[in-house]
Amino acid sequence: MIDDTQDDQWLFRRLPSIRRSIATVGDITPEGIPYLVPEIQLLYKANGLRPRDEADFRQTLPVLRWEQRTWLREALLQVHPQHPWLDLLMDC
Repeated sequence: MIDDTQDDQWLFRRLPSIRRSIATVGDITPEGIPYLVPEIQLLYKANGLRPRDEADFRQTLPVLRWEQRTWLREALLQVHPQHPWLDLLMDC
């Protein structure tokens, strides 16, 4: 998922105008386990709307910070402007 890069930018493969600094696409847990930030993972999951993706979104939404919600909402507006998650992200 993070193979698409240009210089120091990660590019969303489905719409390369959605991009972020590579330094902001992942983090490391206190135990040392690297992970992809949830807003990017949810952006990928938004394409299918499978029950497990919906469950992941519903479970993750309450813990997303304002900046993460805003980024996800803006990205969804570009790639899936009618996506049902947008209504739930409106409170950003």
